[in-house]
Amino acid sequence: MVDKSRFADNQAYFVPEGLEKSFAYHEFMRMSQNSYKLLMGAGIPPEHARGVLPMHVHTSLVMGLDLREFTRMMGNRTCWIAQGSYWRPVIEQFKEQLLPWLGEEVCAYIFNPPCERTNPHCIMPDEAEHRLAGESPYKPCPKYTEEIRAVSKQKR
Repeated sequence: MVDKSRFADNQAYFVPEGLEKSFAYHEFMRMSQNSYKLLMGAGIPPEHARGVLPMHVHTSLVMGLDLREFTRMMGNRTCWIAQGSYWRPVIEQFKEQLLPWLGEEVCAYIFNPPCERTNPHCIMPDEAEHRLAGESPYKPCPKYTEEIRAVSKQKR
């Protein structure tokens, strides 16, 4: 369990590639931790005080779902456009834990984005199109091929 009042002191947060040495990024984490402590010290309920914590703070998650829903959820989280890189550490832990029970073939299906599965399609075709057209400040998805583009347009 991550102690939310000491997450920055313990560096219990995700650091995106390229920000490992960013003073501003790590300082913001410390400032968020201090704000959280001040709110808690002022008697603010934890569920409200947590509102100042950044999304990159490590946390524990307990949930129950069936394999179909888990597969859908992984499809949404492994997408390159949908911040797949942020989810990669979590996904790798899931895969490691499920591999002995599900096997390599099932895990390869579940833990790859929909564009790399048996019936490839894009879950974010509108965003992919905006990026291709240069209407977005973000890079185009390298996995959004002409084949996937055609299939994704048919699904709309």
